[in-house]
Amino acid sequence: MFQEVPKYAEPKPTTVTVQINPLEAWPNCLRVALLHLAEENAMFGDYTTFEEFKRQMETLRPFEQMASDWPDQLDKHGDPWKIVAYCTAGPKAVVDEPPYSSCPRCGTFLWGKPSGLNKPLLLDQYNHDPTPVFCMKCGQRFKYDGPELAYAAVANSKKWSERIKRELGATQPKLATVD
Repeated sequence: MFQEVPKYAEPKPTTVTVQINPLEAWPNCLRVALLHLAEENAMFGDYTTFEEFKRQMETLRPFEQMASDWPDQLDKHGDPWKIVAYCTAGPKAVVDEPPYSSCPRCGTFLWGKPSGLNKPLLLDQYNHDPTPVFCMKCGQRFKYDGPELAYAAVANSKKWSERIKRELGATQPKLATVD
């Protein structure tokens, strides 16, 4: 959606829907990464330019051409090589072990947000789709160790405290309350 905004005024948040034919191998991690970059950086000077960008996205123009034709909309510095590097980044291990895993790039939870869902529901979603290939928000591809999804353990006290709360449903005792 294009907005006419007065000078120095903030645009209103909007949702843009891009129509993609699923028979043409959508979704694709490269396309998802391009859309994520556009979400983070895109500012269009006029509605016609925006419509052209949207049309090219919907017709699945090669991502390298999108990076070279739209560098200012996909990267804050306008560098096509950074766009290509972002889209083709190597696979990374997910953060935290399933079913509480999140994307290493954007932090999106893969099987639902742990604070809003209980463990049985998360496990059900994990069992339904235990092998995601890439993040549906930013396009980051995931690393596998053989047939298993690779994960990196989180080694800070805040993350472990959150995990203990999830697993046990208890809070960490305070030093003043321990006898």
